[in-house]
Amino acid sequence: MNPSEAYAFPGHTTSMWSMAVAAFCVGGPFGAVLAGKLADDKGRRGALLLTTWLFVLGGLVQALAPSLTVVVITKMIISMASGATTVLAPIYLGELAPPNLRGVIGTMTQFALVIGILAADLVGFPFGNDTQWRYMFLLTSVLGVCPILLKPYLMESPRWLLGRDADSVQARFVIKKLRGYRTDDEVETEVDNYVGASKKQSLDGDAEKGSVDDGSKSVTKALFADKDVRLLLISSLVLQVSSQLSG
Repeated sequence: MNPSEAYAFPGHTTSMWSMAVAAFCVGGPFGAVLAGKLADDKGRRGALLLTTWLFVLGGLVQALAPSLTVVVITKMIISMASGATTVLAPIYLGELAPPNLRGVIGTMTQFALVIGILAADLVGFPFGNDTQWRYMFLLTSVLGVCPILLKPYLMESPRWLLGRDADSVQARFVIKKLRGYRTDDEVETEVDNYVGASKKQSLDGDAEKGSVDDGSKSVTKALFADKDVRLLLISSLVLQVSSQLSG
């Protein structure tokens, strides 16, 4: 966005432009917090498509904005969609991917985010001028349209479907199509893995709730107390904080 500062809405103050740039950081945390609830209620696929429409509409309004104030508001909306997507996409891909590829796909998700940031910066060179700066904002909508066009090929997470109905026919169809299984026995084995993992997670959650007494450790304290994960947890926190402080 910065390359268009000299051309977008001439006469704006430095403070107003700073708000327009920083607005993207405001909605992200709210979108991330709401993403989990949205994914459980609407499904992984449904939640992702809902955030896609926010990108499309937000980008369109931003490109046609009559003032910088409208840009600030729409950037907050787009940032909410971005925050939600950064949570939803790994969940969705992780639940669709076979176990042996989940780590790779999770890594590629982060790689794609970095490539996207680089691409967004490069866009400023051809479009950051007095005649095309609105096209730069419109790219948000253009990219948002892509998942909508691919909607027929987006399948719902079988884990989410089985969590709502263990006898879901749609979940079995998705598993068969994703894995390329030929027999129903293969599909049912995969279903048992999904259902068994969900039951174990539920039992573990209930056990944790049942074990919480006065003076017991919180989950965070328990993680730091565990020698096997303490170093990994600290390393992850330092990495995240360092990336933010370094810009």
